[in-house]
Amino acid sequence: MMYKKSVLAIIACMVLLFAACGNSGKSEDVLIDDSQPAGMTATNEDTTRVLSLVNEFLGHLKNHQIDSAMAMLHSYDFETNSLIDVPADIAKKQRMSLGAFRPVDFELDHLIFVTETDCEVKYSAILFHKEPGDNRPNKMSYVVKPIRIDGEWYLTLADRADDITMNSEIPK
Repeated sequence: MMYKKSVLAIIACMVLLFAACGNSGKSEDVLIDDSQPAGMTATNEDTTRVLSLVNEFLGHLKNHQIDSAMAMLHSYDFETNSLIDVPADIAKKQRMSLGAFRPVDFELDHLIFVTETDCEVKYSAILFHKEPGDNRPNKMSYVVKPIRIDGEWYLTLADRADDITMNSEIPK
């Protein structure tokens, strides 16, 4: 059983590294944490599907297609275990945040699976390329929260005021 989990972790790391290389043209250290409590089973197919959604989302952002990127984001209602539209006031703030800059690239920082409704993908927007010796910060970090409902993965908005972010077991 431990061997199977180790093999799945290695496969997941390879998939994420290939995806990160495809996004930024260089290999970055990306953390995949698939240590899950009893009851959650994440497979390499789950990792692949989540990365596919994130890559599509980042592709929209890279092409400055903010509306297409926002159309991929949902909010989650814990009481009904269902997806809902992102509230208008939060969507407006998110659109402004995502549209304020024109990053030259994106990097995946980490992907963490905890439970079906408590996962996290952190990515960075690269605002400009740095020359050697340049110490200016050139990244802004963002988080999306993948959730799995009835075997399907969706991206939800990570907002400090939402239930998903407030009740997360993922270390900050």
